Amino acid sequence: QTLLTNEKTPPPIPKGTYDYGSGFYDPQTEQIMSYDGKEVLGYATELEEKWIKDNCRKGFEDDAAPADQEEVEQEQAVEAAK
Repeated sequence: QTLLTNEKTPPPIPKGTYDYGSGFYDPQTEQIMSYDGKEVLGYATELEEKWIKDNCRKGFEDDAAPADQEEVEQEQAVEAAK
């Protein structure tokens, strides 16, 4: 099984952002932010941005998580393994 996060419960991230491991990536600002959103950890290069979008967990577009979270995580794991 592919590890999607180091935590049993993934940390919450804002809608439309991607879990980067040490924080979240915001494609609107191209910044990698700490999970609490208080610190800019860096800026993603074009290559890093592509990798993040192809491999990292994305914040859900709506406020509610999908009903079958396990199925979504399995699909993400399959995509990440490609």
